[in-house]
Amino acid sequence: MLLLSVFAAALFEQVTLSLFPIYGLQYGLSESTSSLVLGGLIFGNVFMQIPIGWLADVISRRVILIILSFTALAGSILLPILISGSIFLWPMLLIWGGVSYCTYTVALVELEDSFSGASLVAGCGAFSMMWGIGGTLGSPLAGIAMDIFGQVGFTATLGLSFLVLAISAAVMPLRR
Repeated sequence: MLLLSVFAAALFEQVTLSLFPIYGLQYGLSESTSSLVLGGLIFGNVFMQIPIGWLADVISRRVILIILSFTALAGSILLPILISGSIFLWPMLLIWGGVSYCTYTVALVELEDSFSGASLVAGCGAFSMMWGIGGTLGSPLAGIAMDIFGQVGFTATLGLSFLVLAISAAVMPLRR
């Protein structure tokens, strides 16, 4: 479960960093606005780390992962609706960026609480490996989806990864 959280966060990061400006241009945004939209996601990541990290110390991390995943899925659904000039785009980007990246934060907190010593070191190594896999596969998968399905391929790839995470968080244990 924790590794799936890392995979989804890495996929989100790499897909948005590499393809979001192209996605914005396809929707008619200027180059500078496309860059600002990406900046909104990144700012949301920075802004929400502390509140979500605090929540991870206070309430169930499973509940947090489910909420974060479904909220990230909602952001993927809302983006095509809001990107065409809605005033709600900017707050949505802050929230979407924050919750999407923070799946990694919650997984990291759970890893540290669940393991120690050599197991913690092995877990960190597994996190690094999964980050590499998610980051490496994300952009090509989203690019192929965009080639096949058009603009919706971008948000479908992101949304699908968080849908899988949400369902998994609801049914799988966080640790063994």
